[in-house]
Amino acid sequence: MPACSFRMFRTATFFVIALLSLCGWAGAQSPNGEATAAGRSVGFLVDNSGTFRRVLDRAIRIAAGVAEGLPEGSAGFLITYTDQESIFLKQDLTNDKEMLADEIENIFVRPGRTAVWDAIRVAADHFRKDTPEESRRTLIVFTDGDELGSVSKPDQVIKDLQELKVSVIAVGLAERQVNQKMIDRLVRETNGIKIVPPPGGEARTVAAEILARFNDGN
Repeated sequence: MPACSFRMFRTATFFVIALLSLCGWAGAQSPNGEATAAGRSVGFLVDNSGTFRRVLDRAIRIAAGVAEGLPEGSAGFLITYTDQESIFLKQDLTNDKEMLADEIENIFVRPGRTAVWDAIRVAADHFRKDTPEESRRTLIVFTDGDELGSVSKPDQVIKDLQELKVSVIAVGLAERQVNQKMIDRLVRETNGIKIVPPPGGEARTVAAEILARFNDGN
């Protein structure tokens, strides 16, 4: 997708975010570029495997829109994943929204299977080591719901998320049909939410929905 197209999307999304901001997003800004206790720590976990390639562009648009609109005092990090050997921290925790969005827009497809539980475990470890304990922790998982090859045990991963008080927003995207079994468990056991946009739905609308939930304190 050409960079100019992403810039146009981000410009359009900005106006939606600006309207939401009038409702009172607030928080203290940390001088070292991290989330403060009053803010939110947001992890972006994006499937970039070959099976996700036809919807990756849409996932990128949604994620970049959310990154651009994170509430003040919040910070985010980005992890991409395919199989167990290809789970990468692409952007460490930062409150530089533009830098985070740029990294999201630079995601590309890699070969490999889809080890979702392994990727979530890596994200949980990052929350544990690098985010303020008092901040609100949210993990946004972009997935088609298919799990292929994780060695991590789902029960333990869920337990880690619960202990860290990480709430999961699962964004289900697929060329045909999202496998919702794993997604349903994730959101049910972490007090999270599931978003499965209809085919052809506007990415900016999904981004605005997620940001509105942040604004509501969820």
